[in-house]
Amino acid sequence: MTAVVLAMLACAAPAFSVEIHDLSRDGDLGKVTKLLRSNRALVDARDNDGNTPLHVAAAYGHKDVAKIVAGQRSGC
Repeated sequence: MTAVVLAMLACAAPAFSVEIHDLSRDGDLGKVTKLLRSNRALVDARDNDGNTPLHVAAAYGHKDVAKIVAGQRSGC
């Protein structure tokens, strides 16, 4: 049970969530890829508006970032 709670907290870490959304907005493919490798659950992170990194990348026209993020979807 403790491991599940810790995993949930790690997945919802606000600093990383904000960071991946900012990087997706900026089109920083390298850093988005690095963050997703370190915590794959960030692919489903939501910002204050309810957007995922995929939403943000697509909205700003960063097809390369959107493709990487979409490929990492966890299916949760």
